[in-house]
Amino acid sequence: MHLQILQFAEEVAKEKGKPPENKLELIRNCSAALLPTVACAMEEVLKVSVMPTYAMTESMPIASNPRYGKRKLRSVGMQAGPDMRIMNGHPDCSFLPVGEEGEVVVKKGPVTSGYEFREHMDANPNVEAFGDGWLRTGDKGWIDSDGFMYLCGRFKEIINRAGEKISPFEVEDAMRGNDALKDCIAFAVPHKSLGEVVGIAGVLKDGKSLTIKELRSWCNKCDKLQAKWIPEMLVTMPSIPKGPTGKPARINLAKKLDLEPLEGVPKDAEYSRFTDSRSRHLYEIQDRLQELRCSRSTSKVQWQGEVAAWRAICMDAREAGERSTRRTAANEAQRSALDREIQQLRASLQDAEGEVARLHSMSSSLEAERLRATERAREEVRELEDGEAQLEAELAAARLRAEVLRLECSEERKMCRQVVARLTASQDPDGHEKR
Repeated sequence: MHLQILQFAEEVAKEKGKPPENKLELIRNCSAALLPTVACAMEEVLKVSVMPTYAMTESMPIASNPRYGKRKLRSVGMQAGPDMRIMNGHPDCSFLPVGEEGEVVVKKGPVTSGYEFREHMDANPNVEAFGDGWLRTGDKGWIDSDGFMYLCGRFKEIINRAGEKISPFEVEDAMRGNDALKDCIAFAVPHKSLGEVVGIAGVLKDGKSLTIKELRSWCNKCDKLQAKWIPEMLVTMPSIPKGPTGKPARINLAKKLDLEPLEGVPKDAEYSRFTDSRSRHLYEIQDRLQELRCSRSTSKVQWQGEVAAWRAICMDAREAGERSTRRTAANEAQRSALDREIQQLRASLQDAEGEVARLHSMSSSLEAERLRATERAREEVRELEDGEAQLEAELAAARLRAEVLRLECSEERKMCRQVVARLTASQDPDGHEKR
């Protein structure tokens, strides 16, 4: 939006010799970082103070430049709510000193207490989103000695060129100076030997042309980027692709555009996604749909304008659909054959699912039988253990009785010897009793 305002003001200034009159006193941004070149140009053209800020849905705000006093337009500002630090990265939760790049983390203040953990989720989202209570924003940045934060881009958007981490944010900021580009985004292009290289998806100004060779030559002359950061592919488009939230959709853009990986050493490459009028027309319809904006606060006149735009879009889409239907009429036989094959595959799938269910039921029965057999075996072991203990007790009692009998027999033998000894002492050698 800020770029569109700037371009409008520049067009008016070019036509009338002066920028449009306005009563603006302050321009600020939110969410994604404002490109420094855009911020500086807005101040110069509109003569209005620009206040870059930084925020996200989970924490509003995070950082902001002050309205008065020292501002740094290349920075998103100083702490403006929550505690703000630079963390080394997950799972290492150590903090980095001033000037070092890492992940921006926030805590306390307006920061959300966490995400909802729904039943359909495979894992708790808060485990990865928070580290030691700090919310991981997913943004790469650093803080200078004055406490101003600078963003380099989203970690998942960083371009990894043979280990060199390249910020698409800084590449885009440099590309804004090219006279042929109306708008652009930097994104990762696959490379067979380097992994990824820098690509540019750009919208050209009316009457302008640009090749990758011209773009690389311009980059070398202006000396705004390192050699490794210079784009190696240019994709010309009618408009920049955006996601549902209206932000540039740079993630997996190379895959969406069916770009083939570059080979060998870096080289010039040109690619145009919309080579045919039909693809361009459908893309323009999609882009126009994304521009429709209506809410409860929309006025009746605006509603009427949006409805008229919607009808025009529907008419174009209907005409495109009719042309597409005529082109695909010849493929009906092939589609019918594919439908029959799909039905056969579905029938086979149902048979396979039935067999899986039968095997699962059999497995459940076997598991139940195994559990019952295990329980019976455990019961028998317990009975054997009880019988063994009883036998041990009886054996101990028998041993005790035997010992008692042995002692009794020993006493009786001793008494018998004493009796024999007395009898022997009372008889003479002939066996007669002594008188």
